[in-house]
Amino acid sequence: MLAALVAYSGAGGVVNITLSNWARDKGYGMGERAGYIPAAVGGHKVNLAHTGFIFVPDAEAMRRWRGWWRIVRADQWGVFFTGAILGMALPAVLYVTFLPAGRDIQGIGISAALASSIGTKSGPLLAG
Repeated sequence: MLAALVAYSGAGGVVNITLSNWARDKGYGMGERAGYIPAAVGGHKVNLAHTGFIFVPDAEAMRRWRGWWRIVRADQWGVFFTGAILGMALPAVLYVTFLPAGRDIQGIGISAALASSIGTKSGPLLAG
């Protein structure tokens, strides 16, 4: 269970970094001014800013900021919110589908009880 938690948390961070880097490399938000690293090996050199920038809120800057904000919202609502809801709902649906009502299971035995019940009702291939 600990390994699953670590893997799940790590995967969320990797997806977040990937989408954030993609948005920055497309030049959304301050990506145009802060620069980016084009490739880990090879590629062309891009100067990176080591200090911050404040953009002038003109029409073009606001258009670019809205583009960046649209991607951030899609990332947060589409990936994290939807993923969190599915991550909470799927185990609940599995438990009410495969375990009999009123069964008292405590601690880490609940995962084993679910796997055993799935194996009994659906075959050993799904239990593992």
